[in-house]
Amino acid sequence: MKYPTISRNLEINNLSDGRFMVFNKYTKKTYVLGNNEYSVLINLDGMTGIEELTKKAKYSAERIDKLLQTFEGIGMLDSSTVNRKISIFKLTFCVLNPNKLFKSRLLVNIISSILLYGTLPLLLFGIFLNIYFNNSLVNIFSDIISSAQTPSFLVTIPILLIVTFLHETGHTVAAKRYGVNVPELGIMLYWFMPAAYVNLTGVTLLKKKWQKLVIYLSGIVMNFMILSFILILRPFVYIKFQFLVSWFIADTLLGVIFNLFIFLKLDGYLVLKEMLEIPDLREKAFRYIKVRIVEIVRTRLFNIQSDFKMQTYDDEYTLSEKRMLLCYGFISMMYIPIMLGSITLTIIFTLLV
Repeated sequence: MKYPTISRNLEINNLSDGRFMVFNKYTKKTYVLGNNEYSVLINLDGMTGIEELTKKAKYSAERIDKLLQTFEGIGMLDSSTVNRKISIFKLTFCVLNPNKLFKSRLLVNIISSILLYGTLPLLLFGIFLNIYFNNSLVNIFSDIISSAQTPSFLVTIPILLIVTFLHETGHTVAAKRYGVNVPELGIMLYWFMPAAYVNLTGVTLLKKKWQKLVIYLSGIVMNFMILSFILILRPFVYIKFQFLVSWFIADTLLGVIFNLFIFLKLDGYLVLKEMLEIPDLREKAFRYIKVRIVEIVRTRLFNIQSDFKMQTYDDEYTLSEKRMLLCYGFISMMYIPIMLGSITLTIIFTLLV
């Protein structure tokens, strides 16, 4: 008789409160198990039956059977046939596992402390150096703009990749500082645009809002740290290589601006939903707009009264929350085609010129 076996796609990490975080590398989903559930899962070696599991875990045979069905349904067993949901608007490819890269707690604390407490002093020092050597901010900006005028993708793309990966590393070290499991760091196509990503699903387990905000903002802080080092080095870089410095500055600042947008699931969006305390803000806004449109069509075009389910859904939100969801949802819907159209026109214009 073949007994259930734990899936090889699972990555398990201990949490500080005695629970266990289980990340499925195939489905890209994260789950949290208590000690008893974990003791069942970890003993699924293909040779252990339910009777033996009842001796190792504090569950009855009936409870373990139901638990195995749950494990099967969420892809934790070798026999699971759960399909991975793939969106053409967000295609990801994992490059490395940050949990293995940042094993040292001391290293994480040193890097994150430098990032959190050293960025502003270094940035101010870099600005001071440039003012000292260039006499004024106007000269600095004019020099940067003039030296950045090169269409070479062999220059801009490698610099962009370096900046984006360092940006995600900023999120990573801040998350590891607070004990968050970070199983993936890689590249992705987000709305057909190349970008880097880091899996921060474990952040939702943190109870303190300020820790979550620090993690979400640490990528932007890393951008300013990169900018600090570039500004410090800039006065001493040979004139022929000033265009590289200028592109680093441009890509770093553009990264800050882009990640502050709240209408895509970037850093600005994560901060906004955390401040508003509305999980899945984007999905809820789109769903609420859909409900309102359906309701308007039913009542005004077909003169059909809304059913109880729709009224109950509508009553979940206060008046201010409804207005916020409508505004955010409509602007987000318009933002994506406008953004993609602008990028397409810019590329066409650049190729033609």
